[in-house]
Amino acid sequence: MNKISGMQAATVLRQAGQAVRKQAAENRILREKVAAYESKERCEKIAHALEEKNMHGELTFEEKVAHLAELPPSEMAAYEKAVDLVAGGGVKLASVVDHSPSGRRTSRLGEFLLTRDVDE
Repeated sequence: MNKISGMQAATVLRQAGQAVRKQAAENRILREKVAAYESKERCEKIAHALEEKNMHGELTFEEKVAHLAELPPSEMAAYEKAVDLVAGGGVKLASVVDHSPSGRRTSRLGEFLLTRDVDE
């Protein structure tokens, strides 16, 4: 076992303290970067959901992400939940367009008007 003097011990303790403070500062910076990345990823996920559901069509994808990034975390969670609850705009529930007997693609109203006798 090696013995060190009191001066050497003080130097080692001082260097260790500096190293721990430097590491703590670096960890804090890295945590902030990870949080910013996760927040941006969450905003993009919500913006993609908005795009899929045809919501806020007047905004571009980037504008949607920027708007979402300005929200506090509690509001973003509520916004995300609201977007999840909205039915998708891309889902086609029904269609009034049908194929006519003549093979043309027309609406039922259009077919009715085209085949209706004027004298009736």
